[in-house]
Amino acid sequence: RVLFRSYVVGMDGYTKTHTDQDVAARGLAYDETPKMLILINNQPINIVVYGGVQWPTLPLSKHDIDRIEVVRGPSSAMYGADAQVGVVNIITLAASERKNSASVVYGERGNQIYEIGLAHHTEDGLGIAVRGSFTRTEKKGDAETAEAVLAAPNYGIKDWADIYSLTYRLDYAQGDVTFSSEGGVSSDEEGYNASAGDRSIDLSEKRTIYVNNQAKIPVGRGEVGIRVGFRDIWQENRRWDNGSYIFKYELQKSRGLDLDVQYTLATLANHDLIVGGSASRFLGSRDIANTPPYLYDEEDNLLSVYAQDQIAFADRRVILTLSGRYDKWSNFDGEFTPRATLNVDLYEKKANLRLMAGTSFRRPSFDESYYFVRFPGGWLKGSQVSATTENGNAIGGVAPGPEKLTAYEVGLRLHPDERTYIDVETFRNTIKSNLGLVVLHATANELNLAITNIGDRITLSGAEIEVKHDFSPDAKAFLNYTYQRGTIKGNSNIKETWLGAPRNKLSGGVSYSGTVTADVRFRYVGKVTYPEIDFDPVDDYWTLDVALSKQVGEHVHVKLSVINALDRARYEYPIYTQITRKLLLDLGYTF
Repeated sequence: RVLFRSYVVGMDGYTKTHTDQDVAARGLAYDETPKMLILINNQPINIVVYGGVQWPTLPLSKHDIDRIEVVRGPSSAMYGADAQVGVVNIITLAASERKNSASVVYGERGNQIYEIGLAHHTEDGLGIAVRGSFTRTEKKGDAETAEAVLAAPNYGIKDWADIYSLTYRLDYAQGDVTFSSEGGVSSDEEGYNASAGDRSIDLSEKRTIYVNNQAKIPVGRGEVGIRVGFRDIWQENRRWDNGSYIFKYELQKSRGLDLDVQYTLATLANHDLIVGGSASRFLGSRDIANTPPYLYDEEDNLLSVYAQDQIAFADRRVILTLSGRYDKWSNFDGEFTPRATLNVDLYEKKANLRLMAGTSFRRPSFDESYYFVRFPGGWLKGSQVSATTENGNAIGGVAPGPEKLTAYEVGLRLHPDERTYIDVETFRNTIKSNLGLVVLHATANELNLAITNIGDRITLSGAEIEVKHDFSPDAKAFLNYTYQRGTIKGNSNIKETWLGAPRNKLSGGVSYSGTVTADVRFRYVGKVTYPEIDFDPVDDYWTLDVALSKQVGEHVHVKLSVINALDRARYEYPIYTQITRKLLLDLGYTF
């Protein structure tokens, strides 16, 4: 269920377990990656309780994906909170572009995927498609298996999951008016340690429901887009005790309703204008059976307005794009995020120069607003407003604010001939108002910690180089290289090296489409020390992935792929799963 690996220049992708992955941009990635906004057809699917995305239960099939749009760099000026370091927007196929299909995947260590999809469209503009799937990652079993030990020797994680998913897509077009509705429900049961810090958790149950309705209506010289979206993301973890599963904790990770209205104006006196607004309501809760318990029910409302003006000069060879957005929550002060980009075509469009400056941010998650740790004797206690020591002494709480990023980028794209693209990009990202732990109260026998905005300032500078070349219509190749260097400066004003991003990343590949389609890709990732787990760095590693596929007749498709073909065991995140070779056979049939 990995949608894409980190072959996109500037992107970071790593695997925590065989069922869970994370992505982020330009080294600013860590557990759950709340700095990255993930969308399905513009519908946010990030979790408000702790940020990040519940990847295993996305109601989504790779067979229904049209493309994946990736934006690197600050994107809050158009997308709002959590688009701090970039955006991934997964665009799905319209119902009329889908086919009746069935597929099975078999792989090493018990991997299995079964899918069936049905689609129908009529000449009067109506299309509908549905898909059901079952996925099993690794072999199932409550007792730890030899495969699980191999997969996760660090923490004895029982790394398997059974995932059920049902999705739909409905499209209707009448003249220039279009309407689409899509959504689905997905649930899974996972037999792995959902929290590496608490090895007593044996079973995790997750569920995701989402619905996304969109309409586009021509108005004057432009178009009005209306989107109404809903998401409900839930999880419950249990532990094995005295011969049966008992309650551990439950999270209403995110329940939200989104309304977006956007007006796009066609070119008017060299201006392409977009204006819009949105309203969202978020709900989240935790119920952890600790002593003392960690309980909260929280809600937040958001109102946003945004605008973007793309101004063309010199026969559209010079384009200036100005963007700005204002977001106001019921629980936080308002945030205004501007962004400006200048694109200049050079040498008869064989070269393009790009300059960008902008800001972005992420809002504190509900957990970060309530996080309070007490040692000894308990953890996760207190609230935004106040906390209480074991002896009943009140401690003033800490209300964190948004974490902010300022970025500058310079890019040059060269297109010397029809077969070659060369992109060179330099960037500088600075994060201030970082969210981190502070000491609220300390004695010889007690330590109280909470999350708030700390004075540390992280600056990440680097360069990206991407080369793509088409040897022929059937043979293509690419090569990407990213260099990143980070520094951190605290209240002491001492600048130190920051190791939270790999210094060097290199990836490349060759593909050939003929009687058999072959795709060979490699990547190298330098050593990295994630900020929250600085005692356990990830060593540098490289891997090789190979895929061979063939269309047999009109209806049958066969694909054989090997992830980590040379079986170089490695960790991509320090406290979870060791990644080893995985061989997969994919059989598909369309009818």
